[in-house]
Amino acid sequence: VGQTVAASVQSPVLFRIAADLRHMQVQVDIDESDISGVTPGEPATFEVETYPDRTFQGTVTQVRLQPVAEQTTAATTVATSTSAATTTQVATVVSYTAIIAVDNPDERLRPGMTAEVALSGARRSRVVRIPNNALAFRPPNDVLQAIGGVEPEVKDTAPPAGGVETRTRDVWRYDGKRFTPVAVHVGLADDRWTELVSGQIKDGDALATSARVRGIR
Repeated sequence: VGQTVAASVQSPVLFRIAADLRHMQVQVDIDESDISGVTPGEPATFEVETYPDRTFQGTVTQVRLQPVAEQTTAATTVATSTSAATTTQVATVVSYTAIIAVDNPDERLRPGMTAEVALSGARRSRVVRIPNNALAFRPPNDVLQAIGGVEPEVKDTAPPAGGVETRTRDVWRYDGKRFTPVAVHVGLADDRWTELVSGQIKDGDALATSARVRGIR
C-alpha cells in the first residue's frame, strides 16, 4: 500500500513464495569413471555435517548429460643445494550432475547444506586401490637427468574381459636406480583412491607419487 509504480523506479520485492522444504533435492557431482553405474531410480544415502549421527535416504531421479570440466594442478619441486624449481602439472577432471530426491518431513535439511553421498551402484568391495597422486605422477625431466635416464615408453596391456568399463592410466615404479612405467586399467574413483581393474601391479607394490633432486652439501 502506498508503493509508487513507475517505469523509472524499481519496485522492491514485497513478498516471496518459498518452496516446499518438505521435499528437497541434492545435486551430486559424479566422476566420469563412475557415471555408468548411476541410474535413475536407484537408492542413495547421505550425511550432512550438522547431523553427524543421522543418515538420510533419497532416490536418484535424474542424471544430467551436460559435462562439468574442472582443472586441477599438482606441483613437483626439484631442489639442489643452490636452487629449487617447481613444475606444475594441470589435469582436467570431468564430472556429471545427478539429482537425488529427498523427503524432508521434519524440515531439518536446509537449502545450501553440503552432503556426503553414497550411491549403491558406485561401490566396489575387496578391490586393490591406487592413490590418485600415483596416477597423476610423471618423473620430472630434472630427476631423469640426475639418474642418467630418459622417460621410457609405456607398454599398454590388454583390457579386462567381461565388458567391464575401464580407463587406461600409467603408474611408475622406482627401484632406487630407474623409473619403470606400468600401464593399468582403472575403474571407480573418489577424491583419494582409484580402483585397479587389471595391470601388472598387485596389493603392496610401492608406486612413485613424487620425486625431486636433492643437492649434496
